[in-house]
Amino acid sequence: MVLIFPEGTRSADGNVGRFKGGSFLLAIQARLPLVPVSVSGSRHVMLKNRLMTCPGHVRLVVHDPVPTTDLEASADSARNLAEQIRAIVRADVDEPDGDAPRP
Repeated sequence: MVLIFPEGTRSADGNVGRFKGGSFLLAIQARLPLVPVSVSGSRHVMLKNRLMTCPGHVRLVVHDPVPTTDLEASADSARNLAEQIRAIVRADVDEPDGDAPRP
């Protein structure tokens, strides 16, 4: 198992950023399924640019696997797959007005 955060950084406002395509191309080339995981609330637990953690609640949603076996190993396929996975993750992460309810 490999865990990759395709944004490449933590969100300062709680919204999901653009996904980079490299990890998706690797998954397509390896013909491995992707299991999207939505993480919300973590920005309140560990603020961006700080190593200190704070008490809080984090919600994880493990989504159904997305197969890659029928995809062509190309930059376009990787970008399309990245957007598909991003849409799945965003459905459970994006925080209205950049803020999630704090416990």
